[in-house]
Amino acid sequence: MVCRRCITVLKQSLEKLSLTVEEIYLGKVTVSGLQNLSSFSELEDTLKELNFEIFQSGEQKLLDQVKKIIEDFYSPESPIDKKAKFSTLLSEKLNVNYDTLSALFSRTEGITLETYIIQRRIDKIKEYLVYTDLTLAQIAELTGYSSMFHLSRQFKRVTSSTPTFFKQVKAQKRQLIKEARLLESK
Repeated sequence: MVCRRCITVLKQSLEKLSLTVEEIYLGKVTVSGLQNLSSFSELEDTLKELNFEIFQSGEQKLLDQVKKIIEDFYSPESPIDKKAKFSTLLSEKLNVNYDTLSALFSRTEGITLETYIIQRRIDKIKEYLVYTDLTLAQIAELTGYSSMFHLSRQFKRVTSSTPTFFKQVKAQKRQLIKEARLLESK
């Protein structure tokens, strides 16, 4: 971005996304208000329309790859054996030592890689509990737990409730919402 017109057009486009442009100069834009975006892809799309793009550092690209592998691993369509040792799988896929990945993740994200993986597993379990009729044993298998007892222990440690209680509460909430909508429509 060298010319004033480019700077003006970019600034106006970013402000339309409710971002505050703090400074723009030769290839760099500093903004605040990213938390106001409904999705980061909104920003990427706006920049692409203007023939600009976001450059990520090598470390950020590596972290994005780690997160994608974790997400893919816990998706039901994943062909990866859920019993595989995750640290080995991650190291092999990215050709980077797991300790290096873990240290980078902790330094950049503010939580350990292990904690992040556990959180993603618990989120996936919650999805299965709320949106499917799978048994706890089936969910344990899909999320790589050795047993439903291990899954239950970790779920309770992280969420402070059992999977069964969580599912019941969510079902009750859905029922109440359904009843409220029926009352509103009358």
